[in-house]
Amino acid sequence: MSLVTIKDSLYIAGIMISAIVAFYKIAKNLNTTLLDLNYQISKLNDNMTYTQQEMRKANQKTDERLNKGAEKMNDHEVRITKLESWKENRYEH
Repeated sequence: MSLVTIKDSLYIAGIMISAIVAFYKIAKNLNTTLLDLNYQISKLNDNMTYTQQEMRKANQKTDERLNKGAEKMNDHEVRITKLESWKENRYEH
């Protein structure tokens, strides 16, 4: 007489098959979740790269405007200095 009967063998085989099926379903769901997550991270990276590029463009435009303003301010200060110098020279003579 065998220690393991056919009934016991079928019971063990059923448990093993159930475990394999459960593992497969978990792995499949996990794979789907990871693929979705990977896609979302890729989209986030793309959007972040686009935003960084747009911010660089905006910063360059702001820098250009500030530089033009600084040049105008410098020109204005030069004019004021010349006028003040002219005014001082005018009253000295």
